[in-house]
Amino acid sequence: MLPWKRRELYAGNSLEEFSRIRNLLDANRVPYDDRAGGQAVSARNMPPRTEVMGRWGTAPESDAVYYIFVKKDDFENARNLISQK
Repeated sequence: MLPWKRRELYAGNSLEEFSRIRNLLDANRVPYDDRAGGQAVSARNMPPRTEVMGRWGTAPESDAVYYIFVKKDDFENARNLISQK
């Protein structure tokens, strides 16, 4: 999805919320892109080895930021889907 044709639907640190939103979008066949960023997330969306091993005493997902993007045309529909519980 091209960056200028999408809107950010979610940005946050909660892996559970990230997964919940992705599952809702999948169930309703809403196309999306997702990304993970932060110091604890590598290019392959996995924490660095030292963080996995707990060498520094921090949780690997503690500073990870998860993003979900949808097409601009689908944004309102997707926002309504995730606001319903």
